[in-house]
Amino acid sequence: MVPREYAEEEERGYRELRDRLNSVPGLVESLPDQEQRMAQRIADGQRPFEIAMAEGMSEDAVWTFIRALSNAAAAPGLRTLSRGYETAGLGADTDPGVTGGYGDTGFGAIGNEGGEAVTEEPEEGE
Repeated sequence: MVPREYAEEEERGYRELRDRLNSVPGLVESLPDQEQRMAQRIADGQRPFEIAMAEGMSEDAVWTFIRALSNAAAAPGLRTLSRGYETAGLGADTDPGVTGGYGDTGFGAIGNEGGEAVTEEPEEGE
């Protein structure tokens, strides 16, 4: 793997991230496993192409992680503003109930009713 050339701005940002990771106690340890390993490699001074080789991923994926981690590490003392997670759109029925979320919609049948259930085993020879 041939390491790509780094822009001066990327190089400066990478050094700042390394310094921040080394100066904020517990930041690296608070990350999930793979991210923790990668952050520790950054803190130890490994180059992005070395991290990519060690983790078995592309160097672009490592740079994506570096940018995300830089944003997260920019202000660790500030409260993050989060609205939580939205798992469905407006008006979505997230509880499918016994019909699996399908069936009569109130606007008429949608044509997925299917046949009658067979509850006994077929006779041999059928």
